[in-house]
Amino acid sequence: MTIKPKNMPTLAEFGKRLPIGMRDEKGELQLKFALREWDWDLEEKIGESIENSDGNAMHHVTHVVAAVTKAIGGVDFDKLNDVQRRGLISRMYYSDVIMLYIWARIEGMGPNLKLETFNCHKCKKPIDFVGDLRHLEVMECDPKNLSRTVSLENGVKYANECRKKVIVEPLTWSFFESDDFVAAIQNPAKLKLLTMQHGVREVEGAPRPAYITREHARTMKVRDVIKIVKEVDQCGGGAVMEIEVACQHCKAKVEKELEWWRYGDFFGQSVQ
Repeated sequence: MTIKPKNMPTLAEFGKRLPIGMRDEKGELQLKFALREWDWDLEEKIGESIENSDGNAMHHVTHVVAAVTKAIGGVDFDKLNDVQRRGLISRMYYSDVIMLYIWARIEGMGPNLKLETFNCHKCKKPIDFVGDLRHLEVMECDPKNLSRTVSLENGVKYANECRKKVIVEPLTWSFFESDDFVAAIQNPAKLKLLTMQHGVREVEGAPRPAYITREHARTMKVRDVIKIVKEVDQCGGGAVMEIEVACQHCKAKVEKELEWWRYGDFFGQSVQ
């Protein structure tokens, strides 16, 4: 479960904008975007794209976002071919891509999402729940200053010295599309290492750019690793893909993670 900051706005309060955004030709950040109307032609286009992809669930997200996005800031997607659209999406930050994906679901099929029935952890009775995506909480960030300095308790042995600080930045979508991510997703240790390798940009007092190898990780305590991974996860802001569910039987509350990467579930179960 994501460790969330307190007092976050809901998606409805945050509004229809990107957490980080894209810079235009003048170097100014653009946070606004426009999506296409989800008609049958778009449905067929997305279906064909997914059918012809390699089965990577993250590539499915890329195909959906590339097809449904009409414009981001001053970038007109109608002037780009399919390869250029997907390439642009790959270079965007993770939190921005997921925000586009959520809004594509809301505008195309409505905000209500039927969750799979599951048993309450307290009373053990089945919970049948429909979640409103507009109630998702959003972590905010400063798009003009995405780097974060992480102070480590025990440090990492890097370039023959113990270093106590690292600088991290958000992950781009290409990280999640990569074969390395797919291979590591079932192994928590590999995934943490991979996240550090792509999220750590600088190690205090060491030559740049930094690259955390397995040998570096072996000099670290796990609590420091988790601290780095948490900061990489949060520094780009974005929607927290969990909905608070209240059991209709005993009123117990539980955070339910949305399996957004499963296209058929996220876009297929609409309750108006």
